[in-house]
Amino acid sequence: MFKSGFATRLKPKETLIDLAPLVDVVFLLLIFFFVTSEILPLKSIPLKPPKLALEAPAIPSEIAVMMDRFGMIYVGSSKKMATLESIPTLLKEELPITPEGYVPSIVLSVDQEIPYGMFLSLFSALYQTGYPIRLVFDV
Repeated sequence: MFKSGFATRLKPKETLIDLAPLVDVVFLLLIFFFVTSEILPLKSIPLKPPKLALEAPAIPSEIAVMMDRFGMIYVGSSKKMATLESIPTLLKEELPITPEGYVPSIVLSVDQEIPYGMFLSLFSALYQTGYPIRLVFDV
């Protein structure tokens, strides 16, 4: 037998405790309590909103106008089909009552495959209505 030159006074022990499963269980319990507990208690403030005599309809702040790749024009949230001549009428139908000083904007969304001339004719028809125009595009 080969004996090394190093002598040790430590006696080998047969009972070793593995702490890895204990650490796993503690982490699982910790995660469980984090997930199931409330971080901050929700406090509600009791408010009683005032009642109005009349129900006021919601006024849209934007009117959507879309043109697909086939040149079809759609106006409003109901997507009514329109021509260049009928756009002012359909825009007024979308906003029957506007308060004083309130100016909604037109959100213009066109397909990238339409010819530039069609876009310009639609843009000029919308510009003549007097509403501010916002263009939708991808970056």
